[in-house]
Amino acid sequence: MKRIVAVEVTFDFVRGIEIENPFTTKPKLVKYGEIALPQGAAGESEVFEIDIVKEAFEELWKVNKFSTKEVALGIGGRKTIVREYETPLAEIEKIRSNLKFEAANLLPAQMGNAMLDFYPTELKNSDTGIEVVQGLFVASPAEPAEKLIASLTSAGLDVQIVDYLPFGIARVARKAFGKEGEYLLVNIKSYSTDIVALRNGSPQMVRVIPNGLIVREHKAGKHRGSADSAASFSGTETSPNDPVESVIAGIRNTLNFYENKGGKPAAILLTGEGSLSAELQARLPQVLQMQMGMLSMKDAIEIPKKDEQDPIIQAAALSILGIAMRGLKS
Repeated sequence: MKRIVAVEVTFDFVRGIEIENPFTTKPKLVKYGEIALPQGAAGESEVFEIDIVKEAFEELWKVNKFSTKEVALGIGGRKTIVREYETPLAEIEKIRSNLKFEAANLLPAQMGNAMLDFYPTELKNSDTGIEVVQGLFVASPAEPAEKLIASLTSAGLDVQIVDYLPFGIARVARKAFGKEGEYLLVNIKSYSTDIVALRNGSPQMVRVIPNGLIVREHKAGKHRGSADSAASFSGTETSPNDPVESVIAGIRNTLNFYENKGGKPAAILLTGEGSLSAELQARLPQVLQMQMGMLSMKDAIEIPKKDEQDPIIQAAALSILGIAMRGLKS
């Protein structure tokens, strides 16, 4: 049986989740966990100290006893650019290979070298009668991704897949609730929030807002100092007086933007460790006047009782669960 471990790097942690039969109708969660990082060793999908992050990955494998070294890497953050993109119908790999020729027209000049991907969302006929594919063009700076991969490789791990974390969230939602309906997925992390508009199972828009919520005094606290110092280091734009209001404002603005484009989400589904904030759960429905729900790991996959952990860690690991569900190359 195939197994893969999906991983991500954040300001505070390296995180991994092992899945058996990842690209089937019945994936099985094997185990998951996280290892704290010292302040300054990493950022959101960025590595500043390769040796330190390498050691953290080695510890992650040792502590959790992951059974495979085949890895799917999830990347994200505000440095990744997502654009709507339309192209003539072709095989998906051909579309992806052609992106490098289109990148100059789609990316800001300062982006430079980038890793490119395309996520198809809709097939239709253009005004000229040609079949075209609409989708999302994704570009991530190459250098941070290369350093991430270097830290994994130096730990003896084999990176088989690099995927965009918001697409992982969408994959989990699709597995949990099927391909019908339209809603916003809101993944609230410690220092930023991913928002994905999902219509009939396909992402229509992705936005990353520079605000998150710290809801735990976790293991990394002894490394990175107080929550206030960590927020300052992260470079986020959260309000020191009311971080919950900052997150709500970002969600509200994104919702308004999507509705102005013609989107009609029926509900908002919250996930991520920040979504467990009791204050956020109480205030958000009052502000947005919309139906709210929670997307959890157990909605998409069976969690063995022996491996149940703190619900905050489960919520934090949900997006990489979706990365693992993309499957293996072989």
